[in-house]
Amino acid sequence: MWLHSFAAALPTVRCAHDEAEDHDRFARVLVPRYETSVADSRSSRVGLMVLNGKELKQLYPGPAWRGRSLDDRFVALAGQQKPDGLMLGTFQANAAARRFYERHGLVEVERADGLRNDEREPDVRCVWQPQTSYIIRSTAPTASSRRPVCSRPSFPASWASPARGRRRPSP
Repeated sequence: MWLHSFAAALPTVRCAHDEAEDHDRFARVLVPRYETSVADSRSSRVGLMVLNGKELKQLYPGPAWRGRSLDDRFVALAGQQKPDGLMLGTFQANAAARRFYERHGLVEVERADGLRNDEREPDVRCVWQPQTSYIIRSTAPTASSRRPVCSRPSFPASWASPARGRRRPSP
């Protein structure tokens, strides 16, 4: 699923690893070491999200599921699991992903030449920080006039059911 999603989203970017290497990396590194959430539909995997601390390492909805709110749900889940903030990298060539992350409140903080990623493709680092709560005061402050206006985002409870550490079946 990951390779199909990668190829659909990034047709001009060379995938640095073949299918066997990617399966091995997922089985030995990503799933056992990081927080892995998968989305299933009718006994098939349709999406994947991998978190490493505050870093969103992987977010790949299956090609048929892009733009159908699955990717939105994964970002919402990441925000719930990491309420103090997130960071991620994406390729500069992936304009759709950059627009998607911007819509979800992530801000571009760095552009790089790609020497830090396996594909050697120019990339972008983005961060999301929750809005800081602040106080509104009237001219005559009272206890009821001091209230937080902004806080962590609230997400529907139905979005908070990750399959942490679930191993992907071998193909």
